[in-house]
Amino acid sequence: MRVGLHEGSKSKAKAEEQGLRVVPVAEAAAEADVIMVLIPDPIQGDVYEKDIKDNLKDGDALFFGHGLNIRYGFVKPPAGVDVCMVAPKGPGHLVRRQYEEGRLEKMRWSISETAEWGDYVTGPRIITDATKAEMRKVLAEIQDGTFAKNWMDEYHGGLKKYNEYKEQDSEHLLETTGKELRKLMSWVDEGA
Repeated sequence: MRVGLHEGSKSKAKAEEQGLRVVPVAEAAAEADVIMVLIPDPIQGDVYEKDIKDNLKDGDALFFGHGLNIRYGFVKPPAGVDVCMVAPKGPGHLVRRQYEEGRLEKMRWSISETAEWGDYVTGPRIITDATKAEMRKVLAEIQDGTFAKNWMDEYHGGLKKYNEYKEQDSEHLLETTGKELRKLMSWVDEGA
């Protein structure tokens, strides 16, 4: 096994500490029969074109942790290459921490019957017919590729609206309160 990383990657030291061989992406792709693409969606197409595409051969397998680029045609592997998706349930760093602590079998340990009851009696009041109609519109935009196209345009256009939304959200009462509450939670490492 080897890890393909771009020059200057902050992940190199972590990977090497775990005993993994780190090489440039193109070299890793050329050596591998199975390639797992675990980089942000907006750069997958560029990395595929630059470092992976010309290093694929018939019988190779290309795995993704997220299906956006395959589903919407931003990455188009040749016919002789198998394509698979293996997506974890949860943010990678939290899944890894749970694994290291031997707690994967307890992923639902913090769900109380009270919270479950609240879902049963409150959920239908929040998810109304109007909400469902809007969700159907959003689903249609996901299915027809509108969402993916808009996201790629936003990313490659410099993330102006994205950063505006992110800034607004960071100042929201839920976020500022959450930040203060997380300081009281010994099991949450904000720096990780």
